[in-house]
Amino acid sequence: MLPDSLFEGIKMILKKAEFIDDRTDRHKNVQISLLNLLSELGFVAKKEFRITHRSIYRNKDRFGELKQREGGLIDVYGTKQDNSIAIEFDNSGSSKWKSIEKLLQCDAEHCFGLCIGPKREEDFDFYYRKNKMRIRQVFIELVTHYNREKEFEKLHFMLSKIYWLGIVSLNVFEEINLTDLLKTTQYSLD
Repeated sequence: MLPDSLFEGIKMILKKAEFIDDRTDRHKNVQISLLNLLSELGFVAKKEFRITHRSIYRNKDRFGELKQREGGLIDVYGTKQDNSIAIEFDNSGSSKWKSIEKLLQCDAEHCFGLCIGPKREEDFDFYYRKNKMRIRQVFIELVTHYNREKEFEKLHFMLSKIYWLGIVSLNVFEEINLTDLLKTTQYSLD
């Protein structure tokens, strides 16, 4: 079980990030702040932690086509005893497809998909649904892949992950029950 101070610390880091205008500075600040937070809480923390993951094309011409397995970097990765944490931060309105793919396929039990969120209040509902829809889509793709390839150990581990969604401008920081995402279709963008 993760300490409440971790969640409170992440929320504070995200709140401060809202006031950093430069995207590069914001990403660097969030990453360093997360590394420091994990270290203070006794985690062995690393930035740009290398993983190998499965990815698919997201452009119109090749949407859904499998790319080769590729190396990826998790923004912040931490371990402490039996707990492992992976955190991706995106400077956009929603989590990037690749960030979600990496989080769901890495060996961390606790995954945090964080993004800055939309700038305009009228876009809030759309971007909230967009984030949930993307998580759901990648989750379904991976469940299907692991079943087809009979990679049941990977499937079981992914089903046991605890996934957190944080959207700075929406003041959202919530746990996402991945299996519940399979049961709903409410996250379409229509």
